[in-house]
Amino acid sequence: MNARVVQPATGSPKGWLRSALARFVGACGAESALVADLDAPYVGPDSVAGQGISEEPWLEAVRQARTVSEVIPPAGRPRVVFFEGRTDGGARTSISLHGDQSRWRTLAVAIGRSHPTPAERRAIGEALDRPWHPVHSSISLLDAVGRHTGLPFALFERRQLMWANAQLWRALELRDGVEIGLSFADPKALIAAARLEAAARGEIPLRGFVLTTLSGGQHLLQAANPEQSQRSSRVERLSKRWRLTPMERHELGHILLGRSSKEAAALDGVSPETTRERRRQIYRKAGVGGAGPLRAILDGYVE
Repeated sequence: MNARVVQPATGSPKGWLRSALARFVGACGAESALVADLDAPYVGPDSVAGQGISEEPWLEAVRQARTVSEVIPPAGRPRVVFFEGRTDGGARTSISLHGDQSRWRTLAVAIGRSHPTPAERRAIGEALDRPWHPVHSSISLLDAVGRHTGLPFALFERRQLMWANAQLWRALELRDGVEIGLSFADPKALIAAARLEAAARGEIPLRGFVLTTLSGGQHLLQAANPEQSQRSSRVERLSKRWRLTPMERHELGHILLGRSSKEAAALDGVSPETTRERRRQIYRKAGVGGAGPLRAILDGYVE
């Protein structure tokens, strides 16, 4: 990925990535390969070492890895999960997800390779093994709070991005990215991270967020309006659960703003009947009889 990223305080040194890549290539015999540090806040050059793999196949491999990353590695000992996939161009991909102490820490990708043999599996596991270090206590706490409440958080050390949760990235409009380990993978993550660090340095404002100074040179970025942030997270979650189409999600925004069918139709340049039909589909999928009960669910008053 041809963009700069600041190496976080919790991440691995670039030297380890380069040596791990060399060991991984030797273990699997691939010419096109990549190793990524999942302890970094997001994927980028300082958290990724590769040869011969462009950004698109790498991101596709990350998305594939996300589907199996919910399988937690056993606590106390390393574990490697191996699986296969194909890039958008049809190239076969061998993916290795390495973790220890109940979290995934390293992702390795080999393009054009079949599933590794038992001997290659052992060699790859040894190649990706790395010194263990605990997750910062602040990160563990904030991540748990964010998962429970849906609130976005980012943590900085010496004004450099140390960690950000998935809710924070999505609040910055990175909706197609994936979270894996402590990292977030999205082509636009570099730009978003640059904005975050500029805001932490006081160079630009970041609307909707507040920056709090902590001890030890750390800073916390969080939602300025937690209630609105929680509501946005709830709307996003329920929209996926109800399987709303893009146009139905758009219409849901009109409903939340209290616009009538005629007002929404005029703004969108469609007929009122089209708007009413979209709303009927939303109410049907949500299992409610109208806008009032729907807003009550989205505001969290009823389940």
